[in-house]
Amino acid sequence: MKALPTLIRIAKRDLDALRQALGAIEGKRAEISDRLSALEEEVASEQRIAMQNYDGARAYGGFAAAALTRKRAILVEAAIQDKEASAMRALVAEAHVELKKLERLMEMQNEREAKEELRRENAELDEMATIRAARAGGGA
Repeated sequence: MKALPTLIRIAKRDLDALRQALGAIEGKRAEISDRLSALEEEVASEQRIAMQNYDGARAYGGFAAAALTRKRAILVEAAIQDKEASAMRALVAEAHVELKKLERLMEMQNEREAKEELRRENAELDEMATIRAARAGGGA
């Protein structure tokens, strides 16, 4: 069956594409985490400034509200990316299982072909032995 190697190549290609997509999602998740860390550092810095002078303390309230809004938006984006990553992992696992099924079918096909080849070789050897025995018996 010539279709099986083609199906395996397609399944490998699809699995690789899914893995690349998962890698892209993981990259986005890392970028979101970096943005969240940067925001937290910015908030801590602004808190230090607010503690040092009165004008900084008055301005900090507005900054804190804006920072909280930004943090919520980042957390929503992170939750979306987490869902996408989870769904992509499921697709990768499913594609991996499908590839393994196809590879196992290929192994079974190769085993059947090897057994059939061995059966043919044994039949040929039996036939040659029968012919040789007939010649040896007929000539005496």
